[in-house]
Amino acid sequence: MHLPSSSLLPRIARRQRGLTLLECCVYLSILCILVGSAVPSFASMLDLQRLRGMSATLVGDLHLMRSEAIVRNADVRMSFHAAGGGSCYVVHTGPASACSCTSAGQAQCSGGQALLLSARHWQAQGAQQVAANVNSILFDPRIGTASPGGTVRLTDSAGREIRHIVNLRGRVRTCSAQGALAEHPAC
Repeated sequence: MHLPSSSLLPRIARRQRGLTLLECCVYLSILCILVGSAVPSFASMLDLQRLRGMSATLVGDLHLMRSEAIVRNADVRMSFHAAGGGSCYVVHTGPASACSCTSAGQAQCSGGQALLLSARHWQAQGAQQVAANVNSILFDPRIGTASPGGTVRLTDSAGREIRHIVNLRGRVRTCSAQGALAEHPAC
């Protein structure tokens, strides 16, 4: 049996340790391709989660509006505003014109006619926006109605939309435009 000479052993041992520069470059390029392809879908997933969170917050505020009206035995309304700084809604007592959102996103009520209960604001450059087909929805605790009924649309940058439809009895039905979201029926 013939063993390799001692001069060959260090070269063989040296060759088998670690990775070559070429192998590292190939590994890093594959890793960059995989990460690069995952980032857009990850951003889309984050936008969708924000839209769902925004939807849950809106439904919570609609329920707050109804329960506050009953507890206070006073009219409570949700007013919708669009300004250069984005879109917002304000849950408050008093007339519809008593509360609004500033372009900086701060809710304000004027003249001591209204009490601010809740407010949400979304920046114009943000992925999510809120809009409604009415200026405000009023919940009357004495007869238990919402007037007028309306549709509140929540959208994200991908065009996905969740609609909350408030009927005259004050009930909220949720659906998604074009059936884009599996957890909500199509509108």
